This record gives sequence, structure tokens and C-alpha cells, in this order.
Amino acid sequence: MQLTKLEMAIVLGAFVQGLGEEAINNNESKLLKQLEDKLDEIVNNSTPNQMKEAGESVVNKFILGLLEEKKPKRFVQFRCISCGHKERYTERQARTKDGLQCKHCKHGGAMINEGIQNQTTEA
Repeated sequence: MQLTKLEMAIVLGAFVQGLGEEAINNNESKLLKQLEDKLDEIVNNSTPNQMKEAGESVVNKFILGLLEEKKPKRFVQFRCISCGHKERYTERQARTKDGLQCKHCKHGGAMINEGIQNQTTEA
């Protein structure tokens, strides 16, 4: 997920606001103060309409990112008829893999589709 500078400014601004002025002033590294200055610069160079659109966009990106992660990846397994070597491809990749030849056996045996397998990915 790629965020624009304005989208990053909106997200970071929300966190900094949550920390409060005291936390910003007490930070020894002064990193939060530098961040606040940069956020002010970005916000001052943006129109209210740009801010609204960027806010909606970043929320949508986060929602889609969370929903995408929960989908299990589906794999298609191919097996060489000659040597039995197996290779897995995502379902999307497998759609373009008609007529595969095995790279592991001398005869370049034909690869056959063994079906779809589900695999969940945990973060």
C-alpha cells in the first residue's frame, strides 16, 4: 500500500494529536517537533478539498489492506508426469501456465494440474 505525503501527514497528524502537546514538548530527540513542522507545511500547502479526499483515500486503503490480508491465498499444484517434481503457483499465475514443461527432468516432461489448494497466511 503506497500512501501520498498528504495521506501520511493525515495519519501521523492523528497520532500526534492523540499524544498531546506535552508529549511533543517532552520528546528528547525533538523528532516529534520536526514532524509537527513538516506536517504543518504539508497541511498549509493543501486545500480543504484535498485534505478531505486524502483522508477518505487513506481510510479506504487501510480497509482494503486489512480485508485483503484475510483472504486465503489459493495455490494450484502442478506435477511432472515423468519425474514427479511438483511446483506450486498462485491461482492467478496458474491461469497463464498452460503447456508447462518440467525444468528438473531431462525429457522436459509435461506438468499436469493437481488442483487448487487453500493456504491461509497469518501476519
